[in-house]
Amino acid sequence: MGDLLYGILQKFGYSHPLHPIFTHLVIGPVIAALLISLFAWIFNKPQGMRTARHLTVFAFVMWFFTAAMGLIDWQHFYSAQRMTAITMKMILASILFVVLLSTILVNRRLPVESRLPIILYAVSTLCVIGLGFYGGNIVYG
Repeated sequence: MGDLLYGILQKFGYSHPLHPIFTHLVIGPVIAALLISLFAWIFNKPQGMRTARHLTVFAFVMWFFTAAMGLIDWQHFYSAQRMTAITMKMILASILFVVLLSTILVNRRLPVESRLPIILYAVSTLCVIGLGFYGGNIVYG
């Protein structure tokens, strides 16, 4: 599938991996959820907590596209070679999946103004920082 996709893109002059484009659709909402929830907590604005919840759901949905493109890029550009950075990214992506899903499920049971999800937003942020670190090592290391 990757060869077909990249073959089509190559005809238009695009030869870069697609995974990095999708990563922003997970990283951005995860970090924004943490920052907005902290802002909402500090300034007592429950609507900010609602926004953080929405961002988490968006990040969770985009996780699937990002992970799929990461696997396709890995197969196409690296012939699915075993690499420490890829292994770490798979572990961290799995942890991120569990944390995002847990956050969504916890948020369904808690009132909007609850501050408990802030801890989960922080753990999600640490996961995406780790994913970015290992992704950077693949590209620049």
